[in-house]
Amino acid sequence: MSENIDKEYKKAAQIINKAGGTPIPLTDTLIEILKRLVDVEHLSFIRAFRKKRSQTMEQLKESSGLSDEEIEEKVKVLAKIGLIFNQPNSQGVMVYRLMPFINVGIFEYTFMRELEDTPENRDIAQLFDKLKSEIKERLSGNYDAIVSFLKKMPPIDRTIPVRENKATGKDIIIDQEIEVGEQTVLLPQTVEELIEKFDDIAVG
Repeated sequence: MSENIDKEYKKAAQIINKAGGTPIPLTDTLIEILKRLVDVEHLSFIRAFRKKRSQTMEQLKESSGLSDEEIEEKVKVLAKIGLIFNQPNSQGVMVYRLMPFINVGIFEYTFMRELEDTPENRDIAQLFDKLKSEIKERLSGNYDAIVSFLKKMPPIDRTIPVRENKATGKDIIIDQEIEVGEQTVLLPQTVEELIEKFDDIAVG
C-alpha cells in the first residue's frame, strides 16, 4: 500500500515539474515535501493537469471528472500552498493553472507569507534546505544543459517603472555623490500592455 502511494506522489511530482519553473530532481526529499503539503485525496486532481497546465472550469470538469463544487474545494486547498493559481484571463474567463515547485510556485507561496514557528513548518523548511543542496549538486553535474534550458525560460518577473511622481511629504536626504548608471526599459513598457499580452499574470 505504501509503495503504491509513493508511486502516486512520484507521478504527481513529475506533472508538477512539467508546469514550468526550474525542474527539480525527483529525490526522496522532494517526495517527502509533497507528502507533507498535499494529502493523498488531492493527487488525482493534480493528474488532471497532466496534458494541459492551464484550464478553464469546463476543461477541468472534463479532465478531472469532478463537479464545479468539488473543483472549487480542491482549488481552495491547493491554492493556499501555491500549487494552483486561479485568475480570470483577458476575456474574463477563470483559468486554473498548475504551478511548479520553485520559480514561482510552492516554495515561494509557502515561505513568502508569515509562518508560525511550529515543528511542522521547521521540518518543511529543513526539507527544502536539504532539497536545495540536492539541486545544487545536480546543477553542478549538468551545468551546460541547465544553462541552455534557462536561456529558453520566460522571465520569472518584470519590473514596471512608475511614471508618476507622488508627493509623500517626506524628504529623502542623500549625503553622498551617486553615480547614475545607464537604464533601459524594454517594450512592453506599461502594465496595460503586459496584461493584454498574457492570459496568466500575477502582480506582487
